[in-house]
Amino acid sequence: MGDLLPVLAVMVISWWAVQGIKIFLGRKYHIQPEEAMRIMKEDHNARVVDVRNRSEYEQGHIPGAICIPLNEIESTDLLGVNEKILVYCQMGSRSREAVRKLAKMGYTDVHEFGGLNKWTGNIVKGNE
Repeated sequence: MGDLLPVLAVMVISWWAVQGIKIFLGRKYHIQPEEAMRIMKEDHNARVVDVRNRSEYEQGHIPGAICIPLNEIESTDLLGVNEKILVYCQMGSRSREAVRKLAKMGYTDVHEFGGLNKWTGNIVKGNE
């Protein structure tokens, strides 16, 4: 039993380290596209943010989404710090980065749901 205690201690510490890395990487903020769709239907105050560039946005985006390209996310004043914010891009990497930046800036209710590549809902074109 004495030899087991250090092994258990290392396992617990390792588990906590992994959890910290997941939070740092933004995984605690990830939701599935279906969950994002449910939130959009139930909470009409939720802000949907497309972090792709403007030409990608105009080619097709989720209805009601606003375009704030990833390279502008840190300088935007379009979002309230306590608003529920749902972020997406094309494949998921830019939305994860945007959520990390927003969380670091103090946004408290921000989630990313990946990219349009997994979206099964409606998409509109242009600046609608």
